[in-house]
Amino acid sequence: MTLIKNDGINQHILLLSIGDYFATSHQTILSVNICEAVSVCLFDIENSIGGMNNFLLPEVDLNNGTIYTKETRIGVYVMDMLINEMLKNGAKRKNIKAKVFGGALNGISNIYFAKKYLEIEEIEIISSDLGGNNARKIFFYPVGGKVLLKKINDTNKINEINNKERKEFKNFENIFMNKKRFVDFDEF
Repeated sequence: MTLIKNDGINQHILLLSIGDYFATSHQTILSVNICEAVSVCLFDIENSIGGMNNFLLPEVDLNNGTIYTKETRIGVYVMDMLINEMLKNGAKRKNIKAKVFGGALNGISNIYFAKKYLEIEEIEIISSDLGGNNARKIFFYPVGGKVLLKKINDTNKINEINNKERKEFKNFENIFMNKKRFVDFDEF
C-alpha cells in the first residue's frame, strides 16, 4: 500500500497493490490500477464502513465448481481478511454489499473466483465492470460506497499495469507462501 497526498482535492489516497486489503470508517479514498487482477469493494452504508482489496490468482481451472484450492488460497485470504476488518470496524454482515472490477485479458479465473466467493458468503454484487481488454483505474470512497472508474485502453499503459500486477503477485506469493499461514486445503 502506498499513501499519496493529493493536494488538488486536499485528501489522501491509499493505493493498493496485489494482496492488499483495507477497511475503514473514515473519509478516505482507496485506489487501484488493475488489469487481470480483480478488486472487490465492500461497504455497509448503514454503518458507514467500507473496504477494498486487490488480488490476482495464478492461472487456475475453476471449472469443477470449488473455489477452495491450493491455487486460490491467496484470494480466500484477501477476501476473508477484508470482511473480518470490516466486521471489526463495526460493519454488520447482513448489510455488506459489493462492487467488483477488473479481470481483463486473461483474468477470467479472478472474475469467477470473486463472484463465486461473494455468492457463497451471501454478499450481493450491486454493480461490476469485469472482463474485456481494458485496464482500469478505480477510486473507491468506502464510507458511502461510491466508485469512480476510468477505463484505460492505451496498449502501452495496459501492458505496464499488467506487468506490474504480475511482479507484485510474484512478490506477494513468495511472502505469503513463506509465512506458511495456511495448511493446504487438500490436506484437511
